[in-house]
Amino acid sequence: MSMSFFTSGQLGEFKAILDSTRDIPGVYLSSVRVMLQRPEVVRQLFWTEGTNPSKQTPQAAGKESASLSFEVRRRITMLGLFELLLKGEYAAFTKEQKKPLSLAAFQQLSEEANLLNANELAAIRASCFFVISDSAREQLKKVTSQDVFDSEVFLTRVTEALLKCDKEQRGSLMPYSALLTESQFTLLSQCYLENCHLRHMMFTEGGKNMFKGLEQAEPSAIKLWKWRWLCNLFGFNGNSTYYDQDVHDIVAELFKKIKATKNPHQLLVEYLCWRADRAGFLQRSGSDIDENEKLFLGHLAAFGNKVTILDVESGQEILRGYLYFRDQLHGGLTPAADYVQYFIPNVQVTPTYIPALMNAVYDILSNVKDQEFQSLQQKMSPLFDGKKLSPLSLATIYCCQVLAAIYRPAVSYRERVSCQKSTSKAVLLELLKGWLENGLALSASVINNEVFVSGVQARSENQPRPR
Repeated sequence: MSMSFFTSGQLGEFKAILDSTRDIPGVYLSSVRVMLQRPEVVRQLFWTEGTNPSKQTPQAAGKESASLSFEVRRRITMLGLFELLLKGEYAAFTKEQKKPLSLAAFQQLSEEANLLNANELAAIRASCFFVISDSAREQLKKVTSQDVFDSEVFLTRVTEALLKCDKEQRGSLMPYSALLTESQFTLLSQCYLENCHLRHMMFTEGGKNMFKGLEQAEPSAIKLWKWRWLCNLFGFNGNSTYYDQDVHDIVAELFKKIKATKNPHQLLVEYLCWRADRAGFLQRSGSDIDENEKLFLGHLAAFGNKVTILDVESGQEILRGYLYFRDQLHGGLTPAADYVQYFIPNVQVTPTYIPALMNAVYDILSNVKDQEFQSLQQKMSPLFDGKKLSPLSLATIYCCQVLAAIYRPAVSYRERVSCQKSTSKAVLLELLKGWLENGLALSASVINNEVFVSGVQARSENQPRPR
């Protein structure tokens, strides 16, 4: 295999840091330590370590430490927590979680994982290390003439290419691949179903086409896809905090519905109904909330990440924001019908960073220390039913205004819509100041020039999707 991407000095320094790392969940296990000693694994992680910051996954931005980068730590965490699950080490798996995964849920997952055969386990472990990187992108371009920026598409394309390559080409595309047999390669490719991004499904970022890749997939492929994504969620934060009981409840419900039906539209509608029910929206009586609105409210609830909307109390804050948006700011109009009738059936590519926008707005409104902003927020937050709107209600209003622009039938659903630029704290803080000063009115200039970026422009900026 060509070693052109590595120098012995840099690789040696990286390996020394890797060997000395002890604060990653599961890294103390002998199975993990042995894996991290393999030259192919070291090279694979070194590619990830060396990725240009402008092309790394969004979660990694600004989180590098003096030891290993966030993305490398995340990859090792995925493997470490999977190994802890296989060994039944519940306390180690959940020790950093604020709302721990229940013992019963952990044991059920552990029993299921231990039913996987040796080749399936090898493919799932490999998936922990496969991620977009500058080096891998360049190699894929040489082998296939494809220059792929979207990290989910990249993983699908690179595993397809690996199946057609000889051993040397495989090693140049993904160093880890030298550890896999032909049977394991085939199984690995099934971990990446076309455009089936589980977190997009969890957050309902797209329409029914999010589920389309599941229609023709065999149960064996869906099983591998499921476990690839479970490992991804286990280590998503670079520690063990993400896959807690709330996330498990959401994921378990999604997998339950996927097992029951592969019809994309039915899957999405049933999941939206479940989210709406958990948040208390389906219990609304009378004519003030119609059926489209209940689905749309389930959609808003699914956006929650900073605060998980799985209870009626949180759901009420979403509802208060929505009703204020609809009745006080939007003249009784709502994007709910456009969402259900146009967006769900027609959107081709999942819009990007809309949940991130709502969560970033909520985070700023809840936690920002800027005294000028706090004073402005307190002064301008309106009363609704006799009390101030909460940060979650305000975040709902802001998000509804953005979605009202996106979900119009005139928008081309074949384009990738991105508001990533507006999710950075510095940019968003200024946008929210103007929004509050304008009486919660989102200016046309923000909608037209700052919030949305077309798919062509987003891809030209070389910004991969999060993994």
